Amino acid sequence: GLKKILNTSTKELRAAQQIWETNTRSSLEKSDDSWVSQKPVKVASRNGTELKIQEDFSILAEGNNPNTETYTVTLQSDLPQITAIRLEALTHDSFPNKGLGRVNGNFVLSGFEVRVVANGKTNKVKIANAVADYEQKDQPIAATLDDKPATGWAVDGQEKKKNRQAIFTFAQPVSGGTGMVFEVLLKHFSPHQQH
Repeated sequence: GLKKILNTSTKELRAAQQIWETNTRSSLEKSDDSWVSQKPVKVASRNGTELKIQEDFSILAEGNNPNTETYTVTLQSDLPQITAIRLEALTHDSFPNKGLGRVNGNFVLSGFEVRVVANGKTNKVKIANAVADYEQKDQPIAATLDDKPATGWAVDGQEKKKNRQAIFTFAQPVSGGTGMVFEVLLKHFSPHQQH
């Protein structure tokens, strides 16, 4: 019925999507101070990676480098409404090739999840779309949302030593306010171990 009609891709819809992605990618490259950086309240890893919060609020991964890993970053915000999260992958002198990852300078982010914690309940936030300023061939940012551990976003970090960013837009704005807590899960389950 109606749901099938609404979910059917058309030539016009694909064209509009391409225009939107191009415009969003362009705005990513020109982004200004409309984003609010939040200092993580807490960082944790499932399999033993040591995560250190830096002075600029970035997080540096050190120590144990397991084959697969999930980072959980807890953020608190007083903003009245949140519509998206911007993730920045930063090069670092301690990484191989001074790149973005700890094996060869690259990484594969296989999953990205956001949860809101309020009144003792944790609710997953539906992410409508993801765009990035760069995508390695066959490893697009959209793969972080497909619930397939073998796929993911990569950025040729072993060759292209440049900071990268992605924006994950929520399906609906999340009402915030004093003490709103978010958990952001960054999942690394690529068949390319330690990525």
